[in-house]
Amino acid sequence: MLLLFQRRRTRAYRAFLLSIVLGLVVIIAHVGAGLTRAVLIPSPPIIHVTGSSSSSSFLEGTRAAGRPSRYGLQHPPPKGGVPPSKEMLRYWKQLLQVMMDAGPKTMKEVVLQDIVTDDDVQPNPELDRYRERVDKVHLPDDLRDAMKAAHADFVRVARSLGQQLPYAGKTYGRRVENSEAEAQAAAADNEKQVERRLKMDAEGRAQVGGRGKATGFVTKTRAKAKPEATAVTTKATPGVVPTRGIVMTAGGKYVGIAVTSIMMLRRNGSQLPVQLFLDSDSDYDANLCETVLPALGTECHLMQRFWETTPWMPPLARFQFKVFSILLSSFQEVLFFDADCWPIHNPDALFDAAPFRTHGLVTWPDFWLSSTAPVLYDILDVRPPRLAERHSSESGVLLYDKARHGTSLVMAAYYNFYGPSHYYPLLSQGALGQGDKETFLHGAMVMGNPFYAVHTPIGILGRWINGTFIGAAMRQADPSEDYRLHGDGGDGDGNSHGDNMRARWMFVHHNIFKIDLRHLAASMRGVYARNEQGSLSRLWQADDDDSFNRDAGYDVERAMWDEVRGAVCTHTFLTSRECADLEAYYKTVFL
Repeated sequence: MLLLFQRRRTRAYRAFLLSIVLGLVVIIAHVGAGLTRAVLIPSPPIIHVTGSSSSSSFLEGTRAAGRPSRYGLQHPPPKGGVPPSKEMLRYWKQLLQVMMDAGPKTMKEVVLQDIVTDDDVQPNPELDRYRERVDKVHLPDDLRDAMKAAHADFVRVARSLGQQLPYAGKTYGRRVENSEAEAQAAAADNEKQVERRLKMDAEGRAQVGGRGKATGFVTKTRAKAKPEATAVTTKATPGVVPTRGIVMTAGGKYVGIAVTSIMMLRRNGSQLPVQLFLDSDSDYDANLCETVLPALGTECHLMQRFWETTPWMPPLARFQFKVFSILLSSFQEVLFFDADCWPIHNPDALFDAAPFRTHGLVTWPDFWLSSTAPVLYDILDVRPPRLAERHSSESGVLLYDKARHGTSLVMAAYYNFYGPSHYYPLLSQGALGQGDKETFLHGAMVMGNPFYAVHTPIGILGRWINGTFIGAAMRQADPSEDYRLHGDGGDGDGNSHGDNMRARWMFVHHNIFKIDLRHLAASMRGVYARNEQGSLSRLWQADDDDSFNRDAGYDVERAMWDEVRGAVCTHTFLTSRECADLEAYYKTVFL
């Protein structure tokens, strides 16, 4: 009896297992069919904005299924960001260890007893050539000697580190090497595709998210705004990995601000791939990085992926990330943008013209004179430049060729690594904007590498509200035209101030008003300020004669608002308060 019971229980148990297996087979079959349909019948791009009045879910629900890979970037994009290559991780660990070993052998840090004043850094073209550098630093001899010895140690290994820097076209993980002939063939093929697309579909360009015919990323603007930009190639040249591209950094609120800049980059015809370096996992948004940004030729990378491999490293502040994003990107030739900076013309040609071709590093000026302390040049063991030679730097835009300036980048990384504790105070002496901005030129100076500092002064964009000028942004010059005007020597007295020696404007840097597409209402509070007549006005009143727009060839500010409206309002069926307010502002000011 007991044996019979055991046999029956065994048969029942086998039947139970068989039923489970059959059930799983049915479920898998249904799921597989669903996946097959998802692959064979891709959904069209959809743009959706929630009705919340506190923030806009930018392009939530955008689908990119079935889109071809663009710009040679990974497609579909990996979840969690593009992982660093083994070569780059190995390089990062080596660089970090060398920087830590070459730190100043002292517990003391640079502490400013006094800071420079506005008068110390205010330019005066008639007097600057006679002025001496301001010295606000009282550096103890032992601290100076420790910094000088440590710096000399690092310089000795910097050349080797610069030569070992991996990048596309050299060695970089699984990336293939690109010969010069392949690069030229890719460029020629790219031009042919653009010309053919322009002829076939001059009226069919679409904005971000694939609205209209998916032949580009440009919104058609009305008569006052810029005509449609060049169509963007949608198919990368097979087998060719991009060796040049754009690098940006963003974290927190700057992620949504970076999207605005990328949209303007695409609107103005750039076909360069973008690598967006986010600070950490908390900044990673799956919808943004895996659907929206890939449609704009943009990959998400995370700085945290590097930091977590070296848990012994000291914490870095966000403003120290810039140099490492350039250094750790896969591109050989890099155009770096701050998250709130974008071009008003297509910047792609800058890579193929002087001064980039002749120098390999291009920087832009800030408003003020250099305030670098004289003692720093003793520590760096280089001749201090004349005060009138060039202004301080504004590092919201940079052009780098790693093949020629790998050593410069390594030195800049060192100055940023020890920036807050040692180098930032000596580079700026407490001047406005103290931080990484002076580290890039000084890295090139120390290594004896050529660089070009743009001469055309930085400009202001803003407006008058109730008798007060409210700044909104900065405008920065075209380096190629600046080089044609000034050459290597310029006028010999730093930055040119005459309009006849001013290059056309190339970039807008929204250093004050920042437009975050993910939190539009907060971004727009200052924009809606009314003047003494109670009227709304443009965010920029660049100049009375409108030379900014005339030089650009189109209404730049209106084009920016067209992109913002198109991204969060125009192509939805929702009328959130944010979009209603934006539409009312746009119609009042621009129509």
